[in-house]
Amino acid sequence: MPEAGGRQRFEVLAVCTGNICRSPVIERLLEARFAEVGVIAQVRSAGTAAMLGAGMPDEAFDLLERYDGSTRDHSPRQLTAADLRRADLVLTATRSHRAAVAALAPERAYRAFVLAEFARLAETALDDDRFVGAVADPTALAEVIATYRDAEPELPPAVEDLPDPFHRAQGVWDDVGRRIDGATRRLAEALAELAPVR
Repeated sequence: MPEAGGRQRFEVLAVCTGNICRSPVIERLLEARFAEVGVIAQVRSAGTAAMLGAGMPDEAFDLLERYDGSTRDHSPRQLTAADLRRADLVLTATRSHRAAVAALAPERAYRAFVLAEFARLAETALDDDRFVGAVADPTALAEVIATYRDAEPELPPAVEDLPDPFHRAQGVWDDVGRRIDGATRRLAEALAELAPVR
């Protein structure tokens, strides 16, 4: 989205189901990781079936504290087509959420990736001399990374999908937290080199 003076603001949207567990944790950890590498971006989150009026579970706040994400208050938001039209990059918790994004805004489907999928493909692009540092407009990054998705076989859902930890054992929360932390770190580091947003 253009800022004053014509500069492009890079906008990222994280998506899960209820917008109380996975996507807000992705949102907050991405904010933290982007700040660490000097990437300027607006990060938001929404749910395909948002639990409007609900709060984030204590376990989600615990993950944010553990991985240095903001623990500010959070209000769940329902995903809309307008959200998707505004976002330059959509990061989903699972492949089914990615499909829901495509159904809601088919013309934006190419901008939607499972979180771990995008981190993996961005690292692939990082090893490709044609694109390292060559994406002058960060809002076009999703289109570039989509070319790698088209060229590589898709991994089984269990490899990259984040399980829903809501009302699950602590071990599930721990696993989800580790995976989100790892993917957001890899993504931010790759983005800082592929398309510096400063």
